[in-house]
Amino acid sequence: MYSSLLQVPTLDERSISIGLSSLRSNSNDAALRLALEGRGAVVNDWHPTGGAVDDTRSPEPDVLILTAKVLDSGLSLLIQKIGRQASPYLIVLLEEGDVVDRIVALELGADDFLQHPVDPREVLARAKRLLRRGAQRSTGLLANDNGSEAGEPWVLNVVSRLLRSPAGAVCGLSRGDIQLIDSLTNPAGVLAMNMDSTEANNLRVSVSRLRRKFRRNSGQDLPIRNIWGQGYTFNAQLKRIGSSAAHASGTAAAIRA
Repeated sequence: MYSSLLQVPTLDERSISIGLSSLRSNSNDAALRLALEGRGAVVNDWHPTGGAVDDTRSPEPDVLILTAKVLDSGLSLLIQKIGRQASPYLIVLLEEGDVVDRIVALELGADDFLQHPVDPREVLARAKRLLRRGAQRSTGLLANDNGSEAGEPWVLNVVSRLLRSPAGAVCGLSRGDIQLIDSLTNPAGVLAMNMDSTEANNLRVSVSRLRRKFRRNSGQDLPIRNIWGQGYTFNAQLKRIGSSAAHASGTAAAIRA
């Protein structure tokens, strides 16, 4: 397995992208947002849509923070649905809770659990810890992968513009989607040394939209992961058909994030 890197100047390494999804408006959330932004985090509002967190206006965050008063049935269902997705990391922050709520949230799929009052510095530290551990695990998997994993590959039909998963899920793609997948799976990588921050952000938005499109149409996740400090990776076998350059390859391409 090879690794191609798109060198894109983006945010400072200390800055991470946080999605803040408040299930009820309160002053604690406003204060938390200001404190996180004051420490270099990029914070966007995220809203539950169709039983999951979705927002086509912003790139998918590195970490999603769900804030609520208590752990009720609605929040429990949302945690479970988000927990099934490959990303982002999920932190649950409650105004009221106990050890049972903590256990339930973690078992449903949350990556971490906090309760008010909480120091914003601890929230940011826990978010960065999740990202560091995720990057270490992903880097180890890529380093140990020789590209010979068993199983069916993903199939990209360039003529019909369809992407099929090994499980048989199919999603129609736009020309832009195909170009993005080509960039992520090109053995030579994509030269983007002069890409400014606006173009880099457009790439991140495109990746997020592609992931959401496939999830909505197929109910499955694309094997695209956001590795903090390294970028996005498409870590799967891909067979490209419908063109003279058809090939099968194991891929780990990264867009510097």
